[in-house]
Amino acid sequence: MLEPKPTEPTSATPGPPEMHKASLAVQLSHFMQAPENPELEQRFATMLLDAQFEALVAVGHAGQVQADNVQQHMKFSVGITTYLADGQKYIPVFTDPKVCHSFMQGAAPSLKMRTFSFTTSELMAEVQRLDLAGLLINPGKQSFPLTLTYWDYINQVYPSLQPDADTTISLLNADPMRRATPVIRAAKHTRGIERLWLALAQEPGDTAPALVVIAAYTGSPERFQHRVAPQLARASKAILGLDQDVLVGTTADDLGAQVAKTCAPVFTAGHLFGRRSATYD
Repeated sequence: MLEPKPTEPTSATPGPPEMHKASLAVQLSHFMQAPENPELEQRFATMLLDAQFEALVAVGHAGQVQADNVQQHMKFSVGITTYLADGQKYIPVFTDPKVCHSFMQGAAPSLKMRTFSFTTSELMAEVQRLDLAGLLINPGKQSFPLTLTYWDYINQVYPSLQPDADTTISLLNADPMRRATPVIRAAKHTRGIERLWLALAQEPGDTAPALVVIAAYTGSPERFQHRVAPQLARASKAILGLDQDVLVGTTADDLGAQVAKTCAPVFTAGHLFGRRSATYD
């Protein structure tokens, strides 16, 4: 069942290019066939960060009284559906117009709704505002639930893979470095981490730099992405400022290589700030 919910989209734009939509749908299909494949997850996740989706929106008008004058303003309501697999409510979004049309015919043919294009970030902000589970991508065809938990995860781990050319790398000052013990300890007790770097990275337009955690890791990319990266991200919370993001990666990533060239490591296997560390547990 499709349920319109009041919303105030701020940047509705024309639909994304057909090639981009098709590419995202293909990557999603590949990922759904092999969700444990780290390379497929990386491709899909990095595309999600900058993706645009078509969402169903009901557009109406409402009167607003101002100084004895009634002024009309547009009122938006975003469509919401229940995903039967988990019983949770999601915003249905689409990369394929045919899937969108088919969904509308089956879910709510009597509702007069239009499609608007929104970025994933804009839609996820609406998910949080409406207290929903996430986005349901291409319901009826692929029906992939992009939950808030998974969205938070890929924002922590994958932005480090594609730094902007104008990204500024800087060292942490003394205060956050004093709070870095948990993440250094996590690196110390993780097999495969030979060195660890902590730095700040800021792209043009960012209001605050993100914390960057980079490891020289000798284990498999799959193990790093699914086990080590989330562990380092959790351990970094003591360093984070208010509303600050954390980016976790390895020296195999572009940003990781840049940080390794710019900064000295805060941890080296066998040595910690010039002192020999304990052996791995």
